[in-house]
Amino acid sequence: MWTDSRALQQLEGVDLTKPEDSVAPLTRALTMVRNRDMLLCYLRTRMDRIEGARWDMAGPLPADALEVLSAHEREYARKYGELLTEYQDEMNIDLTRYSQPPSELYIKVRVNEEVGEIVGPETGATLDLRAGDIVYLRRGDVEPLIRQGKLTHIDG
Repeated sequence: MWTDSRALQQLEGVDLTKPEDSVAPLTRALTMVRNRDMLLCYLRTRMDRIEGARWDMAGPLPADALEVLSAHEREYARKYGELLTEYQDEMNIDLTRYSQPPSELYIKVRVNEEVGEIVGPETGATLDLRAGDIVYLRRGDVEPLIRQGKLTHIDG
């Protein structure tokens, strides 16, 4: 970048005593720096959204979400997920379990889509979740499914 600006100063017909000739290389360099900073800000915003989606989903991003990412962003999402999982395993804690602090232990949920049999991560109980069912379950067992939209928390 700076070498290109210096090359502009050495072009035939450039008179560095004239303000328009002496300012041109500096303007070019500052414009490139501004563009770089804007690009880095855009990339950081994309990374923040990928990280936020990983926390919101409480698991890997779904295939339809990965389709809209570039190859580098998909790789970032994969590695971020691996690091988060590795940390949680090492510390023996599930940081993504609750989207909000639990106010009650058991909650009433409606099953929006067929889930089938799963083992509740908190209780270790086998849960059979069929579309249309309304059941009381332990919050820690179903919070990830609520965040994925497979279940809906019903008040009351």
